Amino acid sequence: MTRSLWSLALLLGLCLFAACASVPKQTEVVADKVVARSEGLTARPSWVSENTSVVAHGDTFSFIGMVETPGDSRVQMALKASDAASRGQVATMVASDITNIFQAAQSAHAVQSEGKRSSTEDQQVTSLIQEASHVTLHQIDIRERYWEKVVRTESDGSEKVVLKTFSILDIPKRDLKSLLLGAIGRSQQAEDSRLHLKSLVERLWEETEGPR
Repeated sequence: MTRSLWSLALLLGLCLFAACASVPKQTEVVADKVVARSEGLTARPSWVSENTSVVAHGDTFSFIGMVETPGDSRVQMALKASDAASRGQVATMVASDITNIFQAAQSAHAVQSEGKRSSTEDQQVTSLIQEASHVTLHQIDIRERYWEKVVRTESDGSEKVVLKTFSILDIPKRDLKSLLLGAIGRSQQAEDSRLHLKSLVERLWEETEGPR
């Protein structure tokens, strides 16, 4: 082999070595290590989930709230935060259901309508939805709570303690209609706006088979 070929082979070898050496190592994902949990438990309850917030089973919806706080946080305060998170999931569904019912009404009865709703009316309905979705949610009972402290390894190799809290509440699907109507009735909007939206719920609940 000529000297030029040897030189070329050496150059290619050095380039390959440099390329391999420059590939960064992939950071290994280390799972959180549980160091403490709710008294009397040795594992997470089956309902606990970090990826799912709403579960439909049979005629009931379950709403799961999950919150992470620093490891030195008070457990009871953190549990109140996850309680609020689970109720917030209900509020989100209530607002979505009212919106869907109202939009369905607009679509289904567009032919009979004498004209489009004004922007003022739309704003009133939007405001009503926002208020109605948050009324009386504090009255919904939390079914169960769970907490755990974990040691988490960061990407730089350092460790920190994190407190995770979970809360779950259940609502029968049939009660969601009552929740919607009750929330609308207690809202501070004008009476005609409340009556209009309540009529939409009553008229279209069966047509839409309730919340999806």
